[in-house]
Amino acid sequence: MAKDNEIIDGKSRSLANLTPGGPGRPLGSRNFKTVMREAMIKLAEANKMTPEELEIHLQQVGLKHALKGNFQFYKDITDRTYGKTPDVSQINLTVEPNERIKKLAKKLNG
Repeated sequence: MAKDNEIIDGKSRSLANLTPGGPGRPLGSRNFKTVMREAMIKLAEANKMTPEELEIHLQQVGLKHALKGNFQFYKDITDRTYGKTPDVSQINLTVEPNERIKKLAKKLNG
């Protein structure tokens, strides 16, 4: 039985088990972004559009739903295609106005 730190083919045992597909992803599997892009290309061709035109149309549909209160479709597509946006609620930013901003604010406030 091999030990955790045993060397196999010039690599430690823990590194020898890694695959280029990433942890838990079988080698050669495609991610959502790749599959989505291929589907958009085929759908665009079928509708005599460019993939970019179809992507814009898809964003427009998602935004229309979002404006009506249904954010899930838009969020799912953008998160899975472009990556999730970081949670900024945990970020504490304080910005001190510079002298130019202070003068402008004073001028605007009378």
